[in-house]
Amino acid sequence: MKKFTLVASLLCLFSLSVQAGEGSLALTSEPRDAEVYINGELKGNSTPLILRLPEGKHQVEVKKAGKPSVNLEIVIADGAVVSQKVTLLDIEPPQLPTKIYDMLHPMRDVFETTTEFNERRQQLLDTFNQAVQQQDSRYQAGVAYLNKN
Repeated sequence: MKKFTLVASLLCLFSLSVQAGEGSLALTSEPRDAEVYINGELKGNSTPLILRLPEGKHQVEVKKAGKPSVNLEIVIADGAVVSQKVTLLDIEPPQLPTKIYDMLHPMRDVFETTTEFNERRQQLLDTFNQAVQQQDSRYQAGVAYLNKN
């Protein structure tokens, strides 16, 4: 009789834990070495990551140094798997170096119409002129002073 009571107790305990309502979060990020926080608690330092979570709303934060963090609110349903992909963008996109010659004498792209090329050329000239007016050092050849003494 004691064995039966023990087995029945274990079955009740198991059924209670299953009834508590759990689901899973499958999270991937780009870059993969981002920190993942669930409700403010660090859960992992890299992805992909699969976490069992109680059902309900959860705050997810994915962050990496040098990139703005991404905050999400997810809802976990009982027995459900929520898949989420997060891409962390650079804070400032890298600037491609543009040679002054290329700005002043752009080449027409094979797929550009004449109108598109003229618009692009005008944008390059406007960018160059604006940089010169703002005295951007990348667009200055040097400074000459005239001494009239």
